[in-house]
Amino acid sequence: MLVLRVGISFAISIIISFIFLPILWADVDVLKGPHADDAKTINLKMSYRVSAPDKTYRARFVLLLPSTLPYRQKVISKKWIVPPTKIHKRGDSTYAEWILDRPKGEIDVGCELKIELYPFDYSGLSRDVGYKADYLKDYLMPEKYLETRSQPIMDLAKKVAPANESGGILLHSLFKGTLNNLDRFKFANEAKGAKGALKLGGGDCTDFTDVLVSLSRVRKLPARHVHGILAASFNDTPKHSWAEVYVPQNGWVRLDPFLAKLKKASFRNLKNYYITLTYDRNNGIYSKKNGISYWRYWSWGDPIAVTERLDCGFGVFKERVSSIRGE
Repeated sequence: MLVLRVGISFAISIIISFIFLPILWADVDVLKGPHADDAKTINLKMSYRVSAPDKTYRARFVLLLPSTLPYRQKVISKKWIVPPTKIHKRGDSTYAEWILDRPKGEIDVGCELKIELYPFDYSGLSRDVGYKADYLKDYLMPEKYLETRSQPIMDLAKKVAPANESGGILLHSLFKGTLNNLDRFKFANEAKGAKGALKLGGGDCTDFTDVLVSLSRVRKLPARHVHGILAASFNDTPKHSWAEVYVPQNGWVRLDPFLAKLKKASFRNLKNYYITLTYDRNNGIYSKKNGISYWRYWSWGDPIAVTERLDCGFGVFKERVSSIRGE
């Protein structure tokens, strides 16, 4: 009789869940998810100073921009320093482009954004589901830096998780396997890729993400490398990489193996300070030969230099990139 009661009780609870779950979710803003009350508002300034000699007759500057993404973030407002020549999308990414004819001296471009961030991790109730197989299959394919057909990566994907594991249990094993096989290295401009990171035994946030994404794809979990900004204090740079993995019934799940290695995050819990820019590991601003780029410039005539200032309220990140001879 005890077994019968348990069975009946369980069945009743399941029925109640199916009856009331739609009611509970009816009041949830699909854009914000179930954690709208925990939203955080960030002011992000993306400023770029173009320095052009007298004989530069054209400059082109392209910038990767945050956009509104369900469950993750909402762009509330955008104010241009100088209006762009055009704005366009490639895949899930948004770009602003400036064409500067006969630029002289120093010209500032970029924008100021007000963004609302929403908690989005495995501990939450967000269910970013409903993606078609044709969309998800792109996140199972090998690509540059995500060498899913590399033997060391395939071997590790089998080693760290039994063949019968699936879903969230499988993902947890792959996550632990990433942390157990990599040490934290300092930030490096040159990407190693998943294969290179495993060979060296470590890397930065980009490398940790490459490994987790590659292991997930090998085990048939759609996964993508996310590039963005952390709205938090930083040492080297606020630019950061993390992963999103698609788990049946849960949908896309945000994971940060690098910060987990530093004990600043866990498999289930992440702080609400992630600003997503792109899901494209190899955008290179239009060139997959160049890995990831947050911005890029071209010039005709004399070469130019660009000074970046990135500020989301936790210190200013500044970097100058120059093609000018002697710099």
